[in-house]
Amino acid sequence: MTSASPLHPRPLAGKRIVVTRPREQAEGFAALIREVGGEPIVFPALEIRDLADLKPFFALADRLEAFHLAIFISPNAVHKALNLLRARRRGKPWPARLRVAALGRGSRRELEQ
Repeated sequence: MTSASPLHPRPLAGKRIVVTRPREQAEGFAALIREVGGEPIVFPALEIRDLADLKPFFALADRLEAFHLAIFISPNAVHKALNLLRARRRGKPWPARLRVAALGRGSRRELEQ
């Protein structure tokens, strides 16, 4: 989104926009909507939580070399999974044959970082 200016009127003026991002991520997006004239309605549709039981995740992490492809579906998934993998694998390198796929530009950016 771009800021409103005389050349670019407030494109969302008079519009109410429902923001369904998780509560902790909604305010930044809501501020962008306000900036271009919209009225954000923050209505989190999901909540991102840590895993209650890490055993199944760690069981996969311990045999990461056996997999061919790791698919990440969101920047949140990248962030949380990689932090857990780093902690579990204690400095072991990423398996050479394990390819990575990301759904969306945000996930890809998070992986590249």
